[in-house]
Amino acid sequence: MRYRVNKILLAGLILAFAHMIFISSIDCQAATKSTKKAASKLTASQIEQMDADAIANITLKQMSKLTATELLAFSPEQRALLSPEQMAKINPKEWDAAVEMRAKAFNSSLGNNSQAIATGTNTTAVQENTKQAALASIPAANVAFGRYHKVNVLGDSIVYGVGASDSAHTVTAQISQLMGIPVNNYGTSCSRITDIVSDISNPGSFVDRMYGMDKSADLVVISGGTNDFWYGDCPIGKPTDSSPNTFYGAMNTMFNYVKGAFPNSTIVFVVPHQQSKGATMTSGPNRTTYSNFGTGTLNHYRKAMLDRCQAHNIPVLDMYSDPNFNLCDDKEALLKYGSSVADGCHLNDAGYRYVATKLVNFVSAYDPSTYVPAVSYYNDMIFATAALPHMLGPAGFVMPNGSVLPYNPAAVPTAKSSVKACYNAFIAAAY
Repeated sequence: MRYRVNKILLAGLILAFAHMIFISSIDCQAATKSTKKAASKLTASQIEQMDADAIANITLKQMSKLTATELLAFSPEQRALLSPEQMAKINPKEWDAAVEMRAKAFNSSLGNNSQAIATGTNTTAVQENTKQAALASIPAANVAFGRYHKVNVLGDSIVYGVGASDSAHTVTAQISQLMGIPVNNYGTSCSRITDIVSDISNPGSFVDRMYGMDKSADLVVISGGTNDFWYGDCPIGKPTDSSPNTFYGAMNTMFNYVKGAFPNSTIVFVVPHQQSKGATMTSGPNRTTYSNFGTGTLNHYRKAMLDRCQAHNIPVLDMYSDPNFNLCDDKEALLKYGSSVADGCHLNDAGYRYVATKLVNFVSAYDPSTYVPAVSYYNDMIFATAALPHMLGPAGFVMPNGSVLPYNPAAVPTAKSSVKACYNAFIAAAY
């Protein structure tokens, strides 16, 4: 009898022990699942604290689960450390949402800063400021996340940010905000593209300074030409010039170097906007876009820019011909359009925002296989590139002045050729 009782007690203990093991196993599995779930999902606060090693260890699964809020937690410096494989896993919808959130937040930060130069009591200026800020606020939602990791911007005082209320509202700072990546500002006031003798008015040309740019950038933006025109000491020269002491020669020298130094990068040139340097809130302009200070008007230099960009196959953003950009040619225009310009030449916060948005959307949409410039240039004639299919003659392109540019036998377009094919044929004929 006693033996039977002991046997029953033993069996009960075994069952109780087995039950404890079973429950413990379930708890362990649940804890493991909970731990894995926690480990697979990053929070914004965790991301903000990550160093280079921690970022390198983010799994592809973790990247795929990031929301817009968490994407915004990455600083530009952190985002530059993400590998292409990591960035390829980001949900495009979440990135678009992040861009939208960033654009809205940044626009609200502009506030009254964009009126820093325009009068705050002038009703017309305030209304125009609101209109311009709305136009500039279009988010660059089509930016391909991960396509670019770092940007170099080589330029003059406009790139440096003269006229902005602070360093956070320069064009390069706003490009960085929109794209979410580091942007190196290589802007220097008074700098010309042309390599003339350096003095107090010319603290190093673009050709002098281009060698110091960060070689790890995969997007290089060059924006200049204003000072070559304003100072009247930079001869335009000829398209075949190889010496950088003429504008044409400097453009050739610069493009040859940059294309060689950044063989896998996108290179973009920005033609400067029309200006009226010297216009202020209390005085009229002392110089305008249409003046000639001995070496040509700004449009003469623009033609050289367009020509060299065509010849070197450099995509160009032509702000000179932008129909939506507020121009300033006198004091009254400055008062009315104070939302874009600070002194008739340099921009203010909203003006830099507009240029940054235009540039980001331009480089985002850029595709070498389909790109053609908005306008083309030949022998002092500027015309819409889209018109090329309608300019085809029996033996060559019939130019706007009636002259004929003979076809290159290796590239003869037909009536069925696309605009891109016609443009390639035009370049082959022109150069």
